[in-house]
Amino acid sequence: MNKARPDIKIDLDRERSMCLDLNAMCEFEKVTGKSLTDGSFSGTNMSASDIRAMLWACLLGDDSELTLEQVGSLISVENIADVAMKLNKAFEVAVPRAERKSGRPLPKNSIG
Repeated sequence: MNKARPDIKIDLDRERSMCLDLNAMCEFEKVTGKSLTDGSFSGTNMSASDIRAMLWACLLGDDSELTLEQVGSLISVENIADVAMKLNKAFEVAVPRAERKSGRPLPKNSIG
């Protein structure tokens, strides 16, 4: 667990730990083409693919063998609200509040 960005527990098929660290941000960006740090991403307009990709990226530290499809099967109508809440929490921990409010990109020398 990274003390600067604590893991967030989420109950899926089992209790898992998710963390939106730089590795997770890069993986999310790689599969979606969307950046979490350039000011253009908003958690309020996430598509189903965005939710699945962000959860997958955040769970890779817990289980590096997970696939996008496996993570998608862990999300259902019954738990999607909890998943979205936990992803928002992970985003709040990872991206500084001032940057979220301003919509400005993070400084090039900043990692969160």
